Parts: sequence; C-alpha cells; structure tokens
Amino acid sequence: SLAIVDCPGIPADTWSPLWRDLPSSLTELDLSGNGLSDHAVNAVCGAFRGRHCPESLMLQRNRCKDIERLCVLIEGGGLHALDLTDNLLNDKSIAQFCTALAAPAAALPSLKLARNHRVTVSGHRQLAEQLPCSPLRHLALDGTALCDEGGEALATALPGCALDQLHVEGTQLSHAGARRLLQAAQASPSVYGLCVDEGGQRVNWRRCRDPADVLSFTAPMSYVDWC
Repeated sequence: SLAIVDCPGIPADTWSPLWRDLPSSLTELDLSGNGLSDHAVNAVCGAFRGRHCPESLMLQRNRCKDIERLCVLIEGGGLHALDLTDNLLNDKSIAQFCTALAAPAAALPSLKLARNHRVTVSGHRQLAEQLPCSPLRHLALDGTALCDEGGEALATALPGCALDQLHVEGTQLSHAGARRLLQAAQASPSVYGLCVDEGGQRVNWRRCRDPADVLSFTAPMSYVDWC
C-alpha cells in the first residue's frame, strides 16, 4: 500500500513522474487531501491503463468532478473500494458512476461519496435506480444534500439490491424520511446496517443473526434487529 496525504501545495506537474513509477503490485493507494484536480486524477488512472490497478483507491478531500477515467477503472473490474468523500462531484459525476456500475465486468462493492454537497435529488435518484443492477454492497452518502425524495428512491431500491450497508447520516432527511428508510432496511434481507439521523438522534441500526454480530459492531447501536 502507498499513502501520500495532505500535501495540497505540491504543483501538479510534480506528481507526473510518481504516477509513471507506481508499482504494478500496488493494492491500496491513498491520495487524500492533496487538492488533486480532474487532470491530476486522470493522470493517475491513465498510469494503470493496460495493467493491474489498486483494489482500493482513496481520494478524499480533492477536487474531483469529471470522473470518466476513474470510471474506466470501475468498468475494468479491478477496483473494489473507491472513496471520493469531500470532492466536487455533481449530478453529471453520478451519471458517470451509474454507467460504469452497469458494465458487465464492474465489481465495485464499496463506494463512499460523503460530503459531496453538489449532488442534487436528481443524482441521488439516478444512483438509487442503478443499485439493483450494481455490485455495490457498501454505500456512503452521509453529509450530502440527500432529502426525502432521494431517500424515497433509496428506500424503493433497497429490497431489490445487494446493498448491505448504507450511511445517510448528516443529510437533509426529515424524521419521516429517516423512518421510511429504516422500515425499508428492516424489510430488506440483504441490508445489515443503516446509519441515519432520526428526529435529531443518530440511529445505528444493525441486523444481527448471531450474538457475535453485536460484539463485532464497533459503532454505538441504538437499534438492533434479531433474525
């Protein structure tokens, strides 16, 4: 694994030699907090063209918006975890994700899009509609502008998708919207965990099939279902 984080002052041209020298055996790459532009991220993705890409790519706190090259990695099936928390993603970015997730070889189980405030209800609806046809199992939308309309789209999609963990805390969901998602999660056998704010209280709901599941859950639990 390789982590180069919180170096926003490095000129864009300085990164280029590093991308060319990245080892093909790399499984985890963390470039969070570097203020990387679309151009810089495209260069990173281009370095993996035609060869093995990392299974995990963390790009928190950068300036990603046009993610076409990232989506090529998703479509290739090599990327298994992508963290784009706190970037500049918008509805066009979500449309690009949806196209990539629909690719036959796509095998991305974990996608974190937290604190991307430019994604509107249209983007959330697009993503929800894609869930039943995607490999996603862990989706993080916490700290976004997710509202009740987007929450309803997610609630409708949950019973028919493979998602087992969903984070939507710190969003614009109302008490009723949060309750609707909780009910949908409880009615969806594949869903094992949901974190949401309901009436000013953070609810960490967890489906437990065995007492050991309780011990393995590190976050404070305020709602547990036994199956």
